[in-house]
Amino acid sequence: MIIDRAVIENFGSFRGRNELELSPDGKKNITLIVGHGGAGKSTVGQAIRWALYNRKFSEVGESENDEVYSKEDVFKQFFREGGGAMKEGPPAENHISVQLVVTPSESVKKALEAHRYKFGEYALEREASVGKIVSKPGDVILPPLSLKGPDQRSILYPEGFIEEYFLPASMSSFFMFHGDRIKDLTRHIEGSPVTDDIKKVLDVQAMENAANDLQQIMTRFSRNVTTASKDDTRRKELDLEITKIEGQITKLQGQIGEKESLLKEKTERITELEREHRDLLDVAGKLGEYDEKVRAMKGLEGDRDKIEEKKRALLDVFPREALYHTLYSRALKVKEIHRKNEQHRQNAEDVRRQLSQVEKLKPGQKCSVCGQPFPEEMVDQRKKQIEHLNEEIAKEERAIVPLKPEFQMLMRTVIGFENIKYDPKGLQEELYEKRSQVANLDHDITELGKKLGDYTKPAVRDRADEVTVEMNRLSTEQGGLKKEIAGYKKAIDQYTDVQKERSRELAKLGDQASRKAKERFDLADKLHDVFADTVDELAFEKRDEIAKKTGKILMELTIKPELFHREAPVEVDEEFQVRAINKDGNVLEWDRQSSSEKTILSLSFIYGLLSASEKDAPIVLDTFFGKLDPNHIDKFLERLPSFGPQIILITTLEEFSALLDRKSSPFWKYVARYIFLFNDESTGNATRINTISSLDQSVKELEIQVQAKRKESVKR
Repeated sequence: MIIDRAVIENFGSFRGRNELELSPDGKKNITLIVGHGGAGKSTVGQAIRWALYNRKFSEVGESENDEVYSKEDVFKQFFREGGGAMKEGPPAENHISVQLVVTPSESVKKALEAHRYKFGEYALEREASVGKIVSKPGDVILPPLSLKGPDQRSILYPEGFIEEYFLPASMSSFFMFHGDRIKDLTRHIEGSPVTDDIKKVLDVQAMENAANDLQQIMTRFSRNVTTASKDDTRRKELDLEITKIEGQITKLQGQIGEKESLLKEKTERITELEREHRDLLDVAGKLGEYDEKVRAMKGLEGDRDKIEEKKRALLDVFPREALYHTLYSRALKVKEIHRKNEQHRQNAEDVRRQLSQVEKLKPGQKCSVCGQPFPEEMVDQRKKQIEHLNEEIAKEERAIVPLKPEFQMLMRTVIGFENIKYDPKGLQEELYEKRSQVANLDHDITELGKKLGDYTKPAVRDRADEVTVEMNRLSTEQGGLKKEIAGYKKAIDQYTDVQKERSRELAKLGDQASRKAKERFDLADKLHDVFADTVDELAFEKRDEIAKKTGKILMELTIKPELFHREAPVEVDEEFQVRAINKDGNVLEWDRQSSSEKTILSLSFIYGLLSASEKDAPIVLDTFFGKLDPNHIDKFLERLPSFGPQIILITTLEEFSALLDRKSSPFWKYVARYIFLFNDESTGNATRINTISSLDQSVKELEIQVQAKRKESVKR
């Protein structure tokens, strides 16, 4: 696995939300975390181990086995006023959490997908809280560990998932530890739990699991072989019964086909009737509207006639003005004729536009899209449509009444009668309004009549009633057919269940099943032997690979090669315990002057274990350079980038300064970032983070921090 990101909140000396980018950047696989004593460096390692395993980041002389956090241990990690390093006093924050974004090794991708998990970034969070202002360890609330996959789906058993697909907890102690424990690292492989986890990381455990699974399968196959029956009489009876059932199923399927065909016809007919029924209802509505407009028009015509009658009565009372009235009336009639002429012209123009949109088709003409000739029936229909539109145009043009110049002359004459006292203006305007209303309504009736076409007959309502009755009848028949089909299908399902039951019984009785069970048992037996041999062979190869890799790098790093056997300086036994071998081929007995060499052996074992491993593992080393002989450091720095895909080095200001004296080492080109941690009274003793990507800038930051600590010391 690779730890891409860590978010630490109110944990130890970290106050608030603090994000640390830890992912490798291509070949740059090293992250350096630098800080003075108490700045929160080891807290980063503690936070990672707590989040992943609820286990401690080991301190001097402490054992790693089963060292989980108690409530009291968690309580001490809450941020306090004055800094997280101060364990006295109540917590300043009531909630802590550590979130990690982790990417599994590429080697487990297929295993994840086989169990329907996504491969990608996984987000885990471990948190704790206290609900009281003045809290005690017993008040700590520890929610379950949260682990979500790339699809944001929560993992049901996150601890088991981490053990299986990330890195086992006991194995992590080989890759995440404080520098004071590095000498004792090779002695940590004691007992089967750690050995099993090493096998799991090396994929040896997977082979053992496969062999155990095969043993269980062989047991089941053996029972099948011994209990298989060969009752021929019962088998023949079952064969005959199954044949009869198949005949019944075939018969029912044929009946279903007939009913479904009939159901399809009725459904299509119902669809046609529903369409016609909608059209009839629409026509019925228009017929009502048509009748209403006709009645309204008759009323308007009556009003118009009354006004004209009143106007004629006025002519009898004022005969002198008869000439004026006659001329005025004539002018209005001519104006009305002019209005109707304009309406006819407009109608003719509308039909012409409609005609221009209709494509003329000739016999034998082909479609521009598909290239096929248009059907003769379509050509005839198109021709009739064009003829009908031409007739409509001619009809509208014939309706236009030519107007003579008398219209202008009449209007001038009417205007000249200024001295006449008779003024029918009000009556004439009322008459004109009624005539306009009659004309507009007449136009509406005409347009509505065009839309109705042949549907202006009372038979429309009768046809609508007939369609409704037929639809109801067909719907009833449709429901009956569906019910019959459902009954047939249910019967088929019942026959199918009986058929399956008889087939299973027949399979148990047949000698063919017994023969197949025997073949499977023999094959499983052979596979079990192969897997068992493969487990031993794979474990041997992995141990041999670890021993060779560890010995090779040990001899490259050591400054005392005379202590070790030249060809096989390291051996790894069946329990994966590592022993250094002296020049005579015996187990090396360490003396007090070999402290640095023991450290080198531990680091070499880490390299050998990771080289043989099928899974990636991040290496987190906390202030361990002080445990190395200065003569070892140059060699170690040169090889460190090749140890694993992700390396997190935690150093003090003094260690980092000492490393800078070796700026010529190729080590620096593999450093992805420098994370400086700092706290003092100016930060409220809360850790401040400064991430730098340049070596030169990190040198300047080192000088700033050293000066700041000097000032603080003088102040004290």
